[in-house]
Amino acid sequence: DPRGALMTDRPNIVVVCVDTLRTAFLGCYGNDWIHTPNIDRFAGSALRFTRAHPECLPTIPTRRTLHSGRRAYPFGSYDPVSWDNVYIPGWQPMA
Repeated sequence: DPRGALMTDRPNIVVVCVDTLRTAFLGCYGNDWIHTPNIDRFAGSALRFTRAHPECLPTIPTRRTLHSGRRAYPFGSYDPVSWDNVYIPGWQPMA
Protein backbone atom coordinates (compact mmCIF):
# COMPACT_ATOMS: atom_id res chain seq x y z
CA ASP A 1 0.00 0.00 0.00
CA PRO A 2 1.71 3.26 -1.08
CA ARG A 3 -0.16 5.30 1.53
CA GLY A 4 1.22 3.13 4.33
CA ALA A 5 4.76 3.70 3.08
CA LEU A 6 4.25 7.45 3.23
CA MET A 7 2.86 7.30 6.74
CA THR A 8 5.96 5.55 8.10
CA ASP A 9 8.12 8.41 6.82
CA ARG A 10 6.29 10.95 8.97
CA PRO A 11 6.90 11.42 12.69
CA ASN A 12 4.17 10.35 15.09
CA ILE A 13 3.41 13.55 17.02
CA VAL A 14 0.73 13.95 19.69
CA VAL A 15 0.48 17.29 21.49
CA VAL A 16 -1.29 17.16 24.85
CA CYS A 17 -2.45 20.55 26.08
CA VAL A 18 -4.53 20.41 29.24
CA ASP A 19 -6.17 23.60 30.44
CA THR A 20 -5.01 24.77 33.88
CA LEU A 21 -3.28 21.52 34.85
CA ARG A 22 0.05 22.10 36.55
CA THR A 23 2.87 19.60 36.21
CA ALA A 24 2.94 19.43 40.02
CA PHE A 25 -0.31 17.44 39.79
CA LEU A 26 1.09 14.64 37.59
CA GLY A 27 2.94 11.52 38.66
CA CYS A 28 5.29 11.69 35.67
CA TYR A 29 6.60 14.98 37.06
CA GLY A 30 7.10 13.64 40.58
CA ASN A 31 3.71 13.89 42.29
CA ASP A 32 3.09 10.84 44.48
CA TRP A 33 -0.29 11.68 46.03
CA ILE A 34 -2.39 12.20 42.88
CA HIS A 35 -2.59 9.09 40.72
CA THR A 36 -2.39 9.68 36.96
CA PRO A 37 -1.46 6.22 35.65
CA ASN A 38 -2.54 6.71 32.03
CA ILE A 39 -0.74 10.02 31.60
CA ASP A 40 2.31 8.59 33.42
CA ARG A 41 2.38 5.55 31.12
CA PHE A 42 2.05 7.76 28.03
CA ALA A 43 4.79 10.10 29.32
CA GLY A 44 7.10 7.13 29.87
CA SER A 45 7.45 6.68 26.11
CA ALA A 46 7.10 10.33 25.12
CA LEU A 47 9.14 13.50 25.08
CA ARG A 48 8.34 15.57 28.19
CA PHE A 49 9.18 19.24 28.49
CA THR A 50 10.63 20.25 31.85
CA ARG A 51 11.08 23.97 31.17
CA ALA A 52 8.06 24.89 29.05
CA HIS A 53 6.29 28.07 30.13
CA PRO A 54 3.35 29.87 28.51
CA GLU A 55 3.92 33.33 27.13
CA CYS A 56 0.61 34.49 28.56
CA LEU A 57 -1.48 33.33 31.48
CA PRO A 58 -5.06 33.51 30.19
CA THR A 59 -5.73 30.12 28.66
CA ILE A 60 -7.39 31.25 25.42
CA PRO A 61 -4.36 33.26 24.20
CA THR A 62 -2.07 30.41 25.31
CA ARG A 63 -4.02 27.90 23.22
CA ARG A 64 -4.09 30.36 20.33
CA THR A 65 -0.28 30.65 20.36
CA LEU A 66 0.07 26.86 20.52
CA HIS A 67 -2.26 26.34 17.55
CA SER A 68 -0.92 29.16 15.39
CA GLY A 69 2.78 29.17 16.30
CA ARG A 70 2.65 32.94 16.67
CA ARG A 71 3.47 34.95 19.77
CA ALA A 72 0.51 36.43 21.63
CA TYR A 73 1.39 39.99 22.53
CA PRO A 74 3.46 41.41 19.64
CA PHE A 75 0.84 40.27 17.13
CA GLY A 76 -2.19 41.39 19.10
CA SER A 77 -3.80 37.99 19.52
CA TYR A 78 -4.71 38.89 23.11
CA ASP A 79 -7.33 41.59 23.44
CA PRO A 80 -8.69 41.61 27.00
CA VAL A 81 -12.26 42.77 27.54
CA SER A 82 -12.67 45.96 29.51
CA TRP A 83 -15.10 44.95 32.24
CA ASP A 84 -15.95 48.57 33.09
CA ASN A 85 -19.00 48.62 30.83
CA VAL A 86 -20.02 44.96 30.57
CA TYR A 87 -23.36 44.38 32.27
CA ILE A 88 -25.54 41.31 32.68
CA PRO A 89 -29.24 42.11 32.10
CA GLY A 90 -30.88 42.67 35.47
CA TRP A 91 -27.54 43.21 37.23
CA GLN A 92 -26.74 46.77 36.18
CA PRO A 93 -25.18 48.98 38.84
CA MET A 94 -27.63 51.16 40.76
CA ALA A 95 -25.44 54.25 40.73
